[in-house]
Amino acid sequence: MNELFSKLEAISKDGASVIVKIDGERWSDEPSRPFTVLIFGGPLTNETSFRIDSDNLKEAIEEGIAYYKNNFN
Repeated sequence: MNELFSKLEAISKDGASVIVKIDGERWSDEPSRPFTVLIFGGPLTNETSFRIDSDNLKEAIEEGIAYYKNNFN
């Protein structure tokens, strides 16, 4: 997980903002998706910002990193 957070830090150094949120209220939702990853700003516009709500934090972070790498590197 440290490697993933290092990659998110590198994205932020490009000028983008990164938010990783764990929402306690969403645990009771069905299906539960308490993890949110947002990447926005910097080289991303409103149309190209990334957001995912997931039940798996690691996979959500990996998807955000892959999206950024495929579109902005």
